[in-house]
Amino acid sequence: MAGSGTVDRWTLELPAAQVLSVSPERLLPTTLDDAATTRAGYFDFQQPRELDNTEIDHAFTGLQANTESGHSTGEVEVRLVSPEGTGVLMRWNGTVLPWVQIHTADRPEAELNRIGLAVEPMSCPPDAFNSGTDLVSLAPGQRHDAQWSIAAL
Repeated sequence: MAGSGTVDRWTLELPAAQVLSVSPERLLPTTLDDAATTRAGYFDFQQPRELDNTEIDHAFTGLQANTESGHSTGEVEVRLVSPEGTGVLMRWNGTVLPWVQIHTADRPEAELNRIGLAVEPMSCPPDAFNSGTDLVSLAPGQRHDAQWSIAAL
């Protein structure tokens, strides 16, 4: 959690160019869309902005890695900052984990509604067993390692 209150006034920075649209009834993946143009930029947080009333339960990809001296570090960062300036930073290798699921914790109970934001780096999108998209298949004895870090801002 970045601070007190609901996520509505928190600022999210999510360097993702694409969002996986889903069916409303079962949240099954339908299309991979441009975050900047889908629903007039509703899911575009490439430039930091307040979450406001944005409801998110979607996977994102097209992650932009950080650069140092003009070269990509391969690391992706998501930042969440409260109006008071406190916040949380999550960092991971975008080559190993090219997807991230974001959820705004929308709940029917008023005391639990929108009190946090879930950020889950992933190696593949939802329903990858059926689509095969970015699915990691391992032979016996092979490994697939992933790691991420979380830090206070």
